Amino acid sequence: MTQRSPVHGPSHPAPGSAETITVLSVSPTQEDHRALARLLCRDNWRVQPAQSVAAAVQLLRSHRIPVVVCNSDSIPEIWKELLEQIRELAAPPSVIVASRLADEYLWAEALNLGAYDVLAKPLVAIEVTGILTLAWLRWRNEHERRLAAGICA
Repeated sequence: MTQRSPVHGPSHPAPGSAETITVLSVSPTQEDHRALARLLCRDNWRVQPAQSVAAAVQLLRSHRIPVVVCNSDSIPEIWKELLEQIRELAAPPSVIVASRLADEYLWAEALNLGAYDVLAKPLVAIEVTGILTLAWLRWRNEHERRLAAGICA
């Protein structure tokens, strides 16, 4: 049996279409993965859990996953470690930091270090889908630009 990539097609469909887009949820806590999946269950997002940065990096090296939500409540520095380890990927994902302690300081630090955005927890469905959609569009546009320039395969 052929194993399918969690992300389908070379340029992924816009949210609202029939195809599914994978979002990687990075957290040691199962409840973080379940909460995100519950918010996205009616849309065309599929949540792929990763309990550690190592597991996330392994998935990102083997699949083109466009968006990552990194929950920083139980391990506050986890998103920084993830950003550092994915810096050299050919098609790095848009990384979104989720935290109960989301404030201007975290937002500024996250953006300065390369994250796409910060989500405040508890997560709100309309905010999550809006930010994930914009993050996916940014990733898709950057990926297509790199392909056109011959920078990545």
